[in-house]
This record gives sequence, structure tokens and C-alpha cells, in this order.
Amino acid sequence: YKEDGKGYADAMFSAVQKDDEFITEVEYMDGNKLICIGDRNIYAFDLWGNELWTKPITNKISFAKFSGKQKVVLAYGEPHSNVEGEEAGTVEWINLSGRTEAKYSTGENINYMSVGKNAAIVGSYNKFTGISDQGKQLWEYKSPQDLSDMLFINGNDTVMCVGKTSARIV
Repeated sequence: YKEDGKGYADAMFSAVQKDDEFITEVEYMDGNKLICIGDRNIYAFDLWGNELWTKPITNKISFAKFSGKQKVVLAYGEPHSNVEGEEAGTVEWINLSGRTEAKYSTGENINYMSVGKNAAIVGSYNKFTGISDQGKQLWEYKSPQDLSDMLFINGNDTVMCVGKTSARIV
């Protein structure tokens, strides 16, 4: 299959049904894996619909993104009812084997997330934090204006801040 997964859906020979699960994201990843993010679990399936693994999700998901074709990045909100979960504002990197590779807690509710190849930018209103996929804070930026987007440029050291009427590099 091509790297972008073209032809993958045509090659699937089965279907999978998960009762009481709302699947919000589906992505073709490296190793011919289909990653499905639900409201209570993350699943990995192979080409034939065989479930490779399941990882329970203890919190409401604020954002779900994919880092390249190798990792899932989740930003968590409040824990689900009657479940001990992560602190709201936690970002988690999950590899294609379903294992947690890194976590970072911002200590604040996350209302923005952008993901690059090896890092993520999370925001809480006008405060933004760059976080490596090793769970280390790279930088923090407090914007003097409202931003609609923040994107990595040329790796993880340079960021473009996009406002309503302008964009600038920081």
C-alpha cells in the first residue's frame, strides 16, 4: 500500500462492530494498522479486521491527533464518571503497540492542540506550551493577542503564530 494508506480501505475484508462505543477518529498508520479512537477505548486493527490491541481511555478527550503515521497524541479533559483518570490538561503519546510513550500535564484545561512530527503545541487561552514526544516541555509562549493557529516550522524550534489579521514567526 502507498504510504498515505490509499487502497487500504479497498483491501479490508471484514467489518468490526463495537457496542456502546462512539468512534470519533480512524486513521491508517504504519505497519498496515487501522487506529480507531473511541470515547472509551483506542483500538488497533489489521487488514482483516482482527483486533490487535485495546487501550482504555479514562478521560474525556479534548483533542485527538496523529503524529506522522507512528503515534497517537491525546489531550485529556476531565475523567469519565466513576473512573480514576488522568489530570485534566494531560497530553499522552501512544505508540502503535498501544503503549504510553510519554505524558505531560499542563495543569490547565487544553483548548488548542497542534501536532508536529516529534512534538505538540497545546494551548490554554493565550498560553501555549511546546512539548516533545518524550514528555518534556520545550518552551512556553504567552501571546499578547488571540491566535487561531500555531504551527511548527522547520522542526520544533520555530513556530508560526496565526492571528485574525496577521501571522508571525517566533
